[in-house]
Amino acid sequence: MISNELLKKKILDEAIHGKLVENDPSLKPIDVRSINDDIPFEIPNNWKWIRFGDLVKDCYQGINTAGDKVEFVEEDGVPIIQVGDMTSGIININNTKLMSYEDYDYYKDKYQPKYNDIFYCNIGTIGYPLIYRENYKMLFHWNIFDIKYNEKYSDVVFLKWCLEYYTDIFKNMTSGSAMKFVSKKKLLDTLFPVPPLEEQYKIANKIEELFELIDKKEKNDKEKEKLKTLLKEKILDSAIHGNLVENDLTLPTIDVEEIKKDVPFDIPNNWKWSMFKDVFNIVNGFTPLRTNDDFWNSNDIPWFTVDDIKSQGHIINKTNQFITKKALGKNVNRLIPKNTVLLCCTSATIGNYALTNIELTTNQQWNALILNERMNKQIVVKYIYYYVQTLRKKMLIDGNSTTFPFISLKKLGDYLIPIPPLEQQKKIVEKIEECFKLIEQL
Repeated sequence: MISNELLKKKILDEAIHGKLVENDPSLKPIDVRSINDDIPFEIPNNWKWIRFGDLVKDCYQGINTAGDKVEFVEEDGVPIIQVGDMTSGIININNTKLMSYEDYDYYKDKYQPKYNDIFYCNIGTIGYPLIYRENYKMLFHWNIFDIKYNEKYSDVVFLKWCLEYYTDIFKNMTSGSAMKFVSKKKLLDTLFPVPPLEEQYKIANKIEELFELIDKKEKNDKEKEKLKTLLKEKILDSAIHGNLVENDLTLPTIDVEEIKKDVPFDIPNNWKWSMFKDVFNIVNGFTPLRTNDDFWNSNDIPWFTVDDIKSQGHIINKTNQFITKKALGKNVNRLIPKNTVLLCCTSATIGNYALTNIELTTNQQWNALILNERMNKQIVVKYIYYYVQTLRKKMLIDGNSTTFPFISLKKLGDYLIPIPPLEQQKKIVEKIEECFKLIEQL
């Protein structure tokens, strides 16, 4: 399914190529000198290729707060708009730096924007075109262009969307190494396809109409994802409490040391609370020295990181990185078997989880929950996989008790897990997956 972002890009592409609205060949082209050589693509006959500098009245950068020696004040001053104040599509002055009124009076003739000027970020975070439609005192920073459109040749909204479309192109032709930027010359020399003014209005209105629908869809998508997450949490909560499927009290309990005191909640009589350390061999991952080339750049042993979850979900069939057999060396006990649950116990991704479909090693932020020999035939690994998904809130609380979020092996070993009889585990896993499948169809 195409993402909302790609859908917007597709709409802008259609608009720029003259395919978003029906072209009216009876409309007169705008009265500006056109460029006919080395044009990027074909456009309708009454459109023109025009250099951006011929399309606008002016384009200039904002105030250099260092070079111009601006005095900042804590309160009761004039905001200086920076890139971070406009990346949400509106001008947000809640956290904007303020300059003194004396400095504002000195610089206002040069840097005070006018109604319908277009702001465009030209350095670092390139893009984010925004039409200025405020009515208060303000200046803008030097990493923003103030573009003064020419109403005789262009509709301001159409021009804004042209700039949005060209952002990816500008990023590819930026100057600078440490900090990328679009120079004024490059911007003004860029060719823009420009329809008759009446057609610009139609195109701009159509873009706005379609983008509004996409934004509503995106909001609905986000709400739907929140609902899906909530439903899945309810399913898992019901599962570990013994309420998801009918409990068969005739099934025998598993053979594991039972914890009866200080348990989090009640469970069916033939379930048992046990500690992780009595169920698993908990193995911490490791990271070979990056400075040793003999340890990396091979296809020997898959090495797991959180990026593998981002690329393929929580069921791991491959890894993006590998280590050598030499790197594994004496750490052979950290070669984790297939069908193991991984649990992140360090850093910002604490509580993240995965299930291995291959033999691999992990970095030191991840612990492997490997069923010990006695429990191997008494517990379904998928049951463990779903149970650890309920632990993140607890792990965040436990891990944030120190400066650096961290769950020690000892603390993890003392975590409790409610374990049903083997056949009941199978039914629970089957029901969870049936429910999750239905939720994804929403």
